[in-house]
Amino acid sequence: MIEVDAQAAEILRRLAQRATAKGETLGAYLSHTLPPDAIETPRPASQRDAWESFVSGMTAWSKSHLLPGYVADDSREAAYDDRS
Repeated sequence: MIEVDAQAAEILRRLAQRATAKGETLGAYLSHTLPPDAIETPRPASQRDAWESFVSGMTAWSKSHLLPGYVADDSREAAYDDRS
């Protein structure tokens, strides 16, 4: 909770009225005044779950298909070494 003085509280009340008139929450209404990168939106659980599932699957695949201690050379030089 953020404490504000009386003047700020009145400004927020008026902004909340404008937001309500537009059918928006105060947060949604105020977010239009900020650049897109100013608000960090948390990823939905489904995206996080999908990522964790992908990583888990790749880890399991690598353990069953690659020799222990295998290190992939994914450097730029290795990727393009035949394109001289």
